[in-house]
Amino acid sequence: MTMLRSSLLGFLALLAGISTPDTAQAQAFSTYCGPASPPSHTLMLIDQTENFDTIDMTRFAEGFNRIFQELIPGNQLDIYLIAGQPGALTRAFSSCIPGCPDEIESGNSNWQHICSNVLIQRDKRLFVSAFTKFMNDLNAASAVSDATHLINTLENLAYQYSDSSISDFYIFSDMLEYSPLNYKINAFDFTARQALERKARGVIPENHFLANATVTAFGFGKRLGQQSLIEEKGYAAALLPSGTATQFRAFWTDFFKTTMPTKAFRLSLEY
Repeated sequence: MTMLRSSLLGFLALLAGISTPDTAQAQAFSTYCGPASPPSHTLMLIDQTENFDTIDMTRFAEGFNRIFQELIPGNQLDIYLIAGQPGALTRAFSSCIPGCPDEIESGNSNWQHICSNVLIQRDKRLFVSAFTKFMNDLNAASAVSDATHLINTLENLAYQYSDSSISDFYIFSDMLEYSPLNYKINAFDFTARQALERKARGVIPENHFLANATVTAFGFGKRLGQQSLIEEKGYAAALLPSGTATQFRAFWTDFFKTTMPTKAFRLSLEY
């Protein structure tokens, strides 16, 4: 995977001067989630149903850079992978997000801010090291599925977090549902969209677990894992046909407005 852009890399190298935390150390971060039970959550969902091509790697690195700057100290960060069995929830990373008292009080992170408490500053370094290592290690992971069960994965997340407060939800995926719910990609037209909307409404529970969340999906606009096609015909060949993109965009915009309502929804190729 393309490594993090240089401006962030230099700073992270400064912070991550100690070893990656083990499970016990990660659990120690739980004190930063505060007295709320359950704590407010930041969720991430990463699509690993295809091997990333060079464009996907770049988009992912750019998105990571933005997400890292937006993490909210005191939130519980849980990262899941879309992979394996249909709708299976593979939690790959979980940790409270540490921060100085003033950062937790304001809800704004500043990773260049040095805490006066050396123990808190140590925990920030440990968290940065673990989080960045996890993201960069995804480069070594291989695709594990020939289908993309986005809707069933979202269904299971809705049940798992039905009693949780979600502030931000990030999705890295081409957002192309390819499963028994829908096997049409280039042929995904208005009729196929209507059919998928009906099926999705029959699957998603009405618990509104994302009602207070901002959902950001990035990677949309091209199919994941198109390295051979890009090398043979160029980047433009990997982009979705305009009609297909229009219908999938309309589907997800309506999905996160009515089927799984959110406070705000952003869908783009870049983030």
